[in-house]
Amino acid sequence: MKDKNFARFYNFVLFFAKKYMNRSSNVEIEDLIQEGFLGLKIAEERFKKDMNISFLTYASYWVKKMMLKYINVNRESDYKEINDDISYYENYDTIFQNCKDGNIQKLLKSELERKVYKLFFIDNLPLDKIANILNIRREKVRQIKEKLIRKIKSNKELVNNLK
Repeated sequence: MKDKNFARFYNFVLFFAKKYMNRSSNVEIEDLIQEGFLGLKIAEERFKKDMNISFLTYASYWVKKMMLKYINVNRESDYKEINDDISYYENYDTIFQNCKDGNIQKLLKSELERKVYKLFFIDNLPLDKIANILNIRREKVRQIKEKLIRKIKSNKELVNNLK
């Protein structure tokens, strides 16, 4: 693609890159832009003026297709991260059983944190069921769970119990 076309279509590709940016945690906007320009190149090669469609409409199909394909390919590494997280959660029971001097009680300051910990990490309930039981939003449960993980990771004694 010519440099002139690159500058001309940059905002067009950037629009779709921003739109699809949050579909996967492993995707950088620069990668999506690059894939978008590959899609634009394909559109440029295949577009025929007698198609009864504007070039931008035709190009948007290829730009989106290439970006979504890239996201789906990179989603596999998202699954690997999820599996790593699951194995990390499986160690929580060991952490809390081996924890000495009541450090866990210091970590779980609020009653709500204790309940979320028990329901999620011990009873293995999904976030939406925990939200129903505690009568709070699912997002709030997720935030508490993430906060608990950060607390545990920042506590050296608990992390050492993982080993």
